[in-house]
Amino acid sequence: MQTQRRPGRARDPDVSQTERLSRIRERLNAPLLRGRERGGGVLDSAQAGTGYGIFAGDNIRRARMRFSARSARWVSAERWHPNPHGHWDSEGRWCLRVPYADPRELVMDILRHVPDVQVLDPPELRQEVIRRLQAGLSNMGVDE
Repeated sequence: MQTQRRPGRARDPDVSQTERLSRIRERLNAPLLRGRERGGGVLDSAQAGTGYGIFAGDNIRRARMRFSARSARWVSAERWHPNPHGHWDSEGRWCLRVPYADPRELVMDILRHVPDVQVLDPPELRQEVIRRLQAGLSNMGVDE
């Protein structure tokens, strides 16, 4: 009787699941390491890693956020950036600083954690999060 292969199963049964996942990560990260096209220019690996998420650029700003003690345990375990700067404050909250070049993806991730997050700096990022929250409330028929 011939065994049918399931989709997505490794060809080599001796390769561990951890090794297969590692190989997948390498393939996914390869384009970033080689550089990618954006706006007619090629980003090298150093530049591609400076911004937050998929966005790169030269105008790097630093976001400073504080997460409530209620959600801090989970937020501290998330990978926000390759080089985040986080610490626990005296009240058990998670304080996090991440660099970003374009706020779009960062704002979406911040909104995911409402009401357990405060954007402390910079003021323009805080205002964008507030603007998006207000737009969402207005869209739901709540005007304040």
